Amino acid sequence: MSDQTPSPSAAVKAVLYDAITEAVADLRKNAGAAAQTEGLKNLAEAYAWLTYPNQQHG
Repeated sequence: MSDQTPSPSAAVKAVLYDAITEAVADLRKNAGAAAQTEGLKNLAEAYAWLTYPNQQHG
């Protein structure tokens, strides 16, 4: 069954993971140290929420 398309949630996760990766690259190029720290913290939270949606995140 390898010819099946991924589930909608898997496709959404893949798009969001790609967006997170791009955002990290942009932060590294264009932001100061404080903005990088805050941005990476927020992106890490987004990654955690996508990866483990049933866990409490804070």
